[in-house]
This record gives sequence, C-alpha cells and structure tokens, in this order.
Amino acid sequence: MDTDQLDPTPVTQVLVRGVAGDGIEDYALDKIESTLRRLGTPPRRVRVTVTVAADPAVAEPVTAHADVDHDHLSPVHVTAHAATPRAAVDRLRHTLIRRLSSA
Repeated sequence: MDTDQLDPTPVTQVLVRGVAGDGIEDYALDKIESTLRRLGTPPRRVRVTVTVAADPAVAEPVTAHADVDHDHLSPVHVTAHAATPRAAVDRLRHTLIRRLSSA
C-alpha cells in the first residue's frame, strides 16, 4: 500500500464518563477538531476525556483532558476543570490553543 495515499484525518476519540445525554461527545469532538485544524498538518491521534466527579461537594466537578500526538511536535497534554461539561470543554479548547501556539 502506498503510504502517500493514506487518509490524513486524525483519529479522534472522545470518552465521556458520568455525563448522560447533553450531546457533550459531539460538542467536544467539534470544538477540539476545529481547534486542531489551526495546525498546518493534522495530528496523528487525539484523545479527549470528559469526566464528572460523583462528589457533589466539588466546586468544579467536571474534568476535560486532551492528549494530542503530532508528527512535528512533542505530545501535548492539557486539562481543564469547570462546573459543567460544556464549560470544561471550552476551557480545554482555550488551554489547547495557548499550548499549541507556544509550541
């Protein structure tokens, strides 16, 4: 197989834990992939995890984490916390933008 003909689309996984409904998986996929399009070439692999803590006493119970493996950069790992899943993904996106722009 000719490797020049391989699809350059990154493999993006979104894992959601403790969140029912809300469309957070699609929301996270859209936000993170649109952010990563800012790079000149797509990353090889992207993994996004959104987790809600079971403890109601936690002020910001949602954690969003992204791991980005890219051919031309060191792996990038970012984490954000917020009160809601969408807010955590939005914070994660902003953190990812800052991290990638400084890389």
